[in-house]
Amino acid sequence: MLEHAAIRGRIPHAHPMLHVDRVLDMEPYDVIVTSKAITGSETCYARLGPSVAQHALSYPPSLLIESWGQGGALLWLERERAEGRTDTDAPLLAALRGITFHRGVHPGDTLRHTVRIDQYTAAGVIMSGESRCEGELVAEIGYALAVLRPSDKLF
Repeated sequence: MLEHAAIRGRIPHAHPMLHVDRVLDMEPYDVIVTSKAITGSETCYARLGPSVAQHALSYPPSLLIESWGQGGALLWLERERAEGRTDTDAPLLAALRGITFHRGVHPGDTLRHTVRIDQYTAAGVIMSGESRCEGELVAEIGYALAVLRPSDKLF
């Protein structure tokens, strides 16, 4: 549905922090399915030596959640644009609860994230969802709160 080049212009994340490769499916304003291919050239593996054990190549859970959350940002900002709000606010994950990690992922794996926006509020959105790899459940996110903040005040 959306390739990487189109995604780059839709959320304020940039290399090396853009962790969505493709939008596979979207039910506007409700559900999005995205993918992220894990490669051995990810920034998180840069300092590992040549004879590293497989467990050391487990993709960091924080980056898995970031990748999942960026899918939610794409879905949310699609609604913002449709309603004529195109300012420079950046979406931020503010709170997470009910996260369960079922197994690690490694270079060569492709994540498939499903994000549901359960509720739109005046202050942000409440989301939930899951991540899978080859159909197997990798992580579940029970509750995520995201808010918009002015981009120029983030750093």
